[in-house]
Amino acid sequence: MSLYDFLDLCGPIEETATSLVLVHASVEGALPVYISAEKSRPGGASHHYRLQVPGAEDTHLKFQFGGQEERGQIPGISNEALLAVVMDRLGDFQEGSFACEENGKALAKLEDVMTLLENRTSRLLEAGTP
Repeated sequence: MSLYDFLDLCGPIEETATSLVLVHASVEGALPVYISAEKSRPGGASHHYRLQVPGAEDTHLKFQFGGQEERGQIPGISNEALLAVVMDRLGDFQEGSFACEENGKALAKLEDVMTLLENRTSRLLEAGTP
């Protein structure tokens, strides 16, 4: 798929370039993830990802773009929201027939990550940073 096909699929994103990264290697192969690389990214992070899973529709993840109090910010999901989905899924596996040591350890690490991100958010709010 060309950059222009990707941009048509994503809708109007001005002055955008796209890069491809392979974020997950498994027995089935790699999961390609396209990352839009906007010229002005608050905090330096990309905010739009497109995941291509063979045989399934593309999945778009659109993260918060700009501070919550910032004029012109674009609403989207937070890192914490995405982690909560993964934590819920792993927790369900642990309660079902896919329970295993690795899932339990991964879930515990994600809980630690969530605590760190919540601490960061609290610190930024106390400092008056949006």
